[in-house]
Amino acid sequence: SPFSLPTMVPSSSVINSSVTSNLPTNNPPSKAVLISKPFKCSECGRSFAQLTELELHEMSHAAERPYRCELCGKTFAQTSALVKHQRVHTGEKPYKCPMCGKTFALSSGLVLHKRIHTGERPHTCPLCGKKFISSSHLALHLRSHTGERKYKCSVCGKLFLQSSHLVRHKAIHTGEKPFKCEDCGKNFGRASHLKTHRRVHTGERPFKCEKPYRCLLCGKGFTISSTLAKHRRIHTGEKPYQCLSCGKSFIQSSQLITHQRTHTGEKPYQCPECGKGFSRMGGLRREKVSWERRASISER
Repeated sequence: SPFSLPTMVPSSSVINSSVTSNLPTNNPPSKAVLISKPFKCSECGRSFAQLTELELHEMSHAAERPYRCELCGKTFAQTSALVKHQRVHTGEKPYKCPMCGKTFALSSGLVLHKRIHTGERPHTCPLCGKKFISSSHLALHLRSHTGERKYKCSVCGKLFLQSSHLVRHKAIHTGEKPFKCEDCGKNFGRASHLKTHRRVHTGERPFKCEKPYRCLLCGKGFTISSTLAKHRRIHTGEKPYQCLSCGKSFIQSSQLITHQRTHTGEKPYQCPECGKGFSRMGGLRREKVSWERRASISER
């Protein structure tokens, strides 16, 4: 036939198109069907409905990281990043400090270390003005103002800013001294204590002055700059650590922590003899002395 019949369109479609064309433009669109996407890519955060889709997607990241460590399987986008990573396995430390000879695996580690010698502290606390070598050190310090102490000792309940501080503290309860001097066999609870002790054998004197940090107001000397900063507050009257419960202020964060126990009733220091609790270590020490005196009297 020279004439073609018009295409038949379902009536529902005609109705819908005519209705929607006459609707005002600000009318909310119809709701889309929500599809659950529980499989999330750890690399870029993109989510997928099926595990197979995620696995296929992750292959694209593997292509972006073609350089693979043969020892641990970790992949990298650049050969330079792989070379740096391999130093973790080889122990290679090509970056040497010209001032003290200490070596580092990364150039960034050397840059931070040099600030110990130069005294450069570019990261300043906005609350108390204390300066730090790195931004990570500043971030940890800020917790002293907020009172955030996430790491709790299961033995005495004492809280710490860092997990490493908690590990170090636990040695007090266990008596563990894992750091041994190779020269004399003496054991220490902290690596820093062993390092200081070894100077007895090596004769090393890393500090020109035993107390190089001196207060300009009274002349008192200090071994570390942070102790001098705390001392200066005696002269200035600065008390940057304030109790949120009563408003009382303190020179040091440790003083604030001890004070807060008057509000909370916390007594983290417990006597092993009688079970009595104390809010301060000094109270526990006095209790121990009292028990020792009683024991010596009873033995007579």
